[in-house]
Amino acid sequence: MPLSMLSSEAQNWLTHWPDGIILLDEFKHICGVSPRALDILSWREAELLNHSMHDILCIKARQFEHEANLCPICLEAQKGVINSGYWLSGQGEYLSVDYRTVELPDSAGSRYVVNFYRNDSLPHSYAELEKFAEYVDKNPAAIAEFDCDGQMLFCNPSMQQLMVEHGFDDRGIARIFPENIADICATPTNLTEAAAPVEVELENCWLNWYFCNIDCHSGKTVIGYLFDVTAQKVAQLQASLARAEARRDFYAKMIHELRTPLNAIVGYSDLLLCRSADGLGERDQRALRGIKVGGMQLNELISDTLDISKIEAGKMTAEIETFFVSAVVDDINEQMQYLADVKKLSYEVLCPKDLQVTSDRRKVRQILINLISNAIKYTKQGSVHTEISGPLQQELRGEQTSLFSISVQDTGVGIPEDQLEELFVEYRQVREQQNRGIQGTGLGLSLVQELIEILNGDIRVQSSYGEGSCFTVRLPVSLEHF
Repeated sequence: MPLSMLSSEAQNWLTHWPDGIILLDEFKHICGVSPRALDILSWREAELLNHSMHDILCIKARQFEHEANLCPICLEAQKGVINSGYWLSGQGEYLSVDYRTVELPDSAGSRYVVNFYRNDSLPHSYAELEKFAEYVDKNPAAIAEFDCDGQMLFCNPSMQQLMVEHGFDDRGIARIFPENIADICATPTNLTEAAAPVEVELENCWLNWYFCNIDCHSGKTVIGYLFDVTAQKVAQLQASLARAEARRDFYAKMIHELRTPLNAIVGYSDLLLCRSADGLGERDQRALRGIKVGGMQLNELISDTLDISKIEAGKMTAEIETFFVSAVVDDINEQMQYLADVKKLSYEVLCPKDLQVTSDRRKVRQILINLISNAIKYTKQGSVHTEISGPLQQELRGEQTSLFSISVQDTGVGIPEDQLEELFVEYRQVREQQNRGIQGTGLGLSLVQELIEILNGDIRVQSSYGEGSCFTVRLPVSLEHF
């Protein structure tokens, strides 16, 4: 049925329809063609009317060839779905089109209406878009789309699975989403830019998000790609732990090897001082004491380094015994006095002779050595005063406990207030003009804090910058009650 036989209203409608329209009879022969269809196909109306649409428009090339009874133009007419294909133009060209065939069983002589348009000017054909959509749905990577406020618009089944697996917080937001998802979506990254992943750490699980912005006719949206990197993260952590363990073992072996010659230096210098004291001048005796104390200091540094390694490995424990604190003070007094004498500082230790405690003797000794030697190191002139007192009934960690305290006060450079928080951080030293030239590892105070934690005590610091500092340690008299 040519269009001229249609009503004027129908002709006007078909003339102004933006897509091409082809009318087919029950035998799939062309019985009507809209002006727009003729314009797209470059055929004359007389060349198309009464011809089989399959015979005249379907391409006979091998990759497109099919039987007339299997022609997709009418095969899926009942479904009303959009298909993509290639048709032959009147000039012999292949036209890429998207089309939909609708069956009209009650129409007068026309059983099918084919609506179509060229898609070669579009970024993708409908078939390609369907294929891309299937890629997203079947992609094992989790994909989600967000608006610029961080609200999720769409997600694929892989993302849905992860959301259900990890659950939601009290606000109903999926735990796998970054906490700052709104900020991320407000300032998305272009696809051309290399963006660092946004890591989300859950219990025994690490996820990496990658974001990019998409411009579409409805506005900008943000696409997020989520990858489970737990296996990679665990492998990295295990490798890091293995390297750290190997490094600790190496240092431990090396340090143990250093102790043998050090013990010989300290031992023989002590032997010379004892046997040859009368035959040596004061200058030689002072030199020998310097050798002995230097060896002892190096030995203490080795012990501190080993202990830090043990603490990091979680292998440090308290070895409890009963002892007099004054005996520990006497044991280190020569070493500390020599360090003070070299700098011409006044050095004094006050400790009750009868103060007996049940604790770890070696750790108490290390605490004293580190605090006192640190005070001497950072005091250029004046004094270092240490006072040990107890037993005292005081509250410690929420309970009334019998304690003894160690107070080390100096007239050194003091500590700037903004650096007090970093005072007990490993390998850190106070950064100050007056401390230039003072050497140290930064281990002393961090080790002191760790040892005090093991002994269930606490430490407090009072410092006036430019006037000096006071470190006060409180430890239980008896660790047997902990």
